Amino acid sequence: MDCIKYIDSGGLWLRRSVMEKFITEHLSVNKFSNEGYEDLSLSSFTRRELQIIRLAAKGEKNREIGEKLYISEKTVKHYMSRVFKKLKIQKRTQLKGLL
Repeated sequence: MDCIKYIDSGGLWLRRSVMEKFITEHLSVNKFSNEGYEDLSLSSFTRRELQIIRLAAKGEKNREIGEKLYISEKTVKHYMSRVFKKLKIQKRTQLKGLL
């Protein structure tokens, strides 16, 4: 009932998981700007690139990332090279500092 009343009065009702994702992504955008990536934002990356960045930043290998996302290791390598180019980095260990 609280949800219905809140929405009826013009409010926006979101699940906790949606809000957590929004906040996390917003903090990541701020981290990018603080690290000198002002021209980048999360919208600079595809959904798949963001998934791969998060897994790689956790230390997952290309093969493991591919298995989790149901894509080939070669496809993961392709996405990683695009991410590296966008971020102007050369090592995957540099991803850990961004997220």
